[in-house]
Amino acid sequence: MLLNSSPQEGKVIKSSDMLITREFHVIRAHLLHYETLLEDFSESVQFIFNTRNPAQDWYRDGQKEKDRQLLEKESNNLMIEIKRLQSSRGMQDMRVKNVMNLVRPCVQTCLSHDDKNARSSVSLI
Repeated sequence: MLLNSSPQEGKVIKSSDMLITREFHVIRAHLLHYETLLEDFSESVQFIFNTRNPAQDWYRDGQKEKDRQLLEKESNNLMIEIKRLQSSRGMQDMRVKNVMNLVRPCVQTCLSHDDKNARSSVSLI
């Protein structure tokens, strides 16, 4: 088995089961959904940072500045984490694509083999 591989990756190398292909399509769909969630979260963080808070109008000037600095710091921290998660998601997506590319020839070979067997059994009848 490959180092640092998932159980699904190991199954692909040893098998050509169509269910494994379906599993990887489901995983890929989840990764794409995760990507949209991260994008939405990023937009929300940017919106909160860029939108003036009317409640802060009642604060003293020193408190406003402290709150603004804290908001900027936390927004930057969140954006860094979002970018890290997006990068991780991108690497996972690449791994899934690579494994799917491994599965495709195996499945096609098995399907063509099954198709030939079906044809030969029909011709014997």
